[in-house]
Amino acid sequence: MAGAGPYTPPMQPDALPLEPIAADAASAPGATIVSVTPSNTASDAVHEAAAATPSDATSVRDAQRIAERIVRDETLADEARERYRTAGLPELEPSALLGMLNPGERLHAVHRMAMLEVGWRGATGADPNLPHGGTLYVTSQRLVHRGTQDGTWSFGDIDEMAVALERLLLVRMRDGSDLAIEVDQPRLLRVQLAAALAASRSAELEPAG
Repeated sequence: MAGAGPYTPPMQPDALPLEPIAADAASAPGATIVSVTPSNTASDAVHEAAAATPSDATSVRDAQRIAERIVRDETLADEARERYRTAGLPELEPSALLGMLNPGERLHAVHRMAMLEVGWRGATGADPNLPHGGTLYVTSQRLVHRGTQDGTWSFGDIDEMAVALERLLLVRMRDGSDLAIEVDQPRLLRVQLAAALAASRSAELEPAG
């Protein structure tokens, strides 16, 4: 990924403020959705860089660019949250996943150039074959990553999610594993995942027939 430094495995979830999925959840129109996006994330990025290297104008400019990208991501996430609240999740053309989708499964979001790494809490070291590059898909039932290696994770396996830094979404799984997903818009991805997960749970609670 252009402009990014070496990828550092962020598999230390116990030190990260993971947030419950339900805080960002959206299901049917009219559902209550509480924004948990930090409002001071962008400004903190500029202030910290300026404080660390007061004489380095390049570092300050880089921090400002990062802050602008974070603000843009937060704006897109807020807009999506409101849109899902009133109109529900979009349904995209699923041609890229033909042969993979289950009956009734729908595609809601796509994130290209997504780097994904899987870690295990308490494990030491990292799998030398990770991270994997590819495209990330949010469906009505699961998270799908297709690229150098394919992977799928059911919504029922997801425990918690949290955004870290500029481009990272951390997903804690119920089996003790963790996903570190590096994408351009992790805050938007978090809203999309939470909304799809909540809609899936609501569908499961609906009486049959």
